[in-house]
Amino acid sequence: MTNPARIDLARGLRELADRLVSSQPPCGSGQPVAFLYARASKDDRVQGYGRSVESQIEDQFADAARRGWYVRAIFMDNNLSASPYATKERPEFEAMVGRIRRGECDIVAYWEASRSTRDLALYAELRKTSRELGVRWFYNGTLFDLDNYDDRFRTALDIVLAEREVDLLSARVRKGITKAARAGLPHGGPAPYGYVRLYDPHTREFVAQQPDLEPRWAVSADGQRFTYSKAMVAAYVIKRIAGGDSCHRLMRALNHAGVLGFRDGLWTARHIRLLALNPTYAGWRVLRGQKARRGVWPALVSDGLHEAAVRRLKDPRRRTSRDCRAKYLLSYLAVCVCGAPLGIGRGGRKASDGGAGGYMQYNCKAGRCTSIRVERLDAYVEAVLIERLSDPAALDWLVRPDDHEAFRAGEEAAEVRAQLQQWNSGGA
Repeated sequence: MTNPARIDLARGLRELADRLVSSQPPCGSGQPVAFLYARASKDDRVQGYGRSVESQIEDQFADAARRGWYVRAIFMDNNLSASPYATKERPEFEAMVGRIRRGECDIVAYWEASRSTRDLALYAELRKTSRELGVRWFYNGTLFDLDNYDDRFRTALDIVLAEREVDLLSARVRKGITKAARAGLPHGGPAPYGYVRLYDPHTREFVAQQPDLEPRWAVSADGQRFTYSKAMVAAYVIKRIAGGDSCHRLMRALNHAGVLGFRDGLWTARHIRLLALNPTYAGWRVLRGQKARRGVWPALVSDGLHEAAVRRLKDPRRRTSRDCRAKYLLSYLAVCVCGAPLGIGRGGRKASDGGAGGYMQYNCKAGRCTSIRVERLDAYVEAVLIERLSDPAALDWLVRPDDHEAFRAGEEAAEVRAQLQQWNSGGA
């Protein structure tokens, strides 16, 4: 579930960038054109830590104004790492590199070298592209000309040092994880569903991980009210899986009952499976996929019950996935009013029950709040798409404003259509 505060922050940063760019007078003849890039590994501004990306943007824009550059675009990747160990893409950085390759700027400005990348291989690729196109780099108050061997050496040294820094950090993190596992301490990050963690109020050091026994009220889809605790639900899920229930059946039952799932959201079959497979609930600390030792927290289920659930879920005779070929237009693309995806099911009475044999319909995967016949929704969506795509103006909203190649293709297509129309008129 996306954090609303993070969405508001991203929107505010984009508005700031657009406001700065639009505040400039038109680009003058011969005026250097610059791209600004800002990045932060952690966006802790939401938690009151700082304003890293915003500060980078404002400082770089002020530098560009003092040096007489025209800022054509500002790119920002918030809460994203630039290290070789990063698991997430940096969409704004990739977009900027694409526009550099199209020759749209003379200068690329960063707050410091490591804001661009901590990966030596990526640095070498970007340096080669920039040097071929004559694009200079600016960071730490210095403008680097990559045709100059001293500047190439300086920028390479900066990235080597940045890569070394992240390598040392990665080694320290791995060492800390191993040490914590051998001591039976829990993983970092949020506590598993069904547990709460206690921390020292002064030092913020870990004290204990305990079952989450806080009573919570739930209201089921048919209006019944009852209390539950998350620890009770976690143990219940494992017990039911060990007894032969399916993940989908449990998902529907818990959502129908109004029981809160992971991050207080709706349950999914994947959440059920991950919970039931997790040795944490049997009191085990896991390291690199293997049980390391007993944890310092109380177990919610016995080893035997957890192992029975694992055997059940990993039984090769179970059909754990269906045919992945697309059969229906909107399955898992259409979204219910509650936010859950729509899947496929059968509606109507079977022929053996005196009905017409049933029909296929889209159903809400989280509950029973929405269902509609497949042919009815497909026909509506197809009609809307055909109407929209038949409009010649569709090209304007199908491409990005900076997609110059698409615009050129559109102009050429318009010229060809005009020539054909003229030829047809002449032929008539």
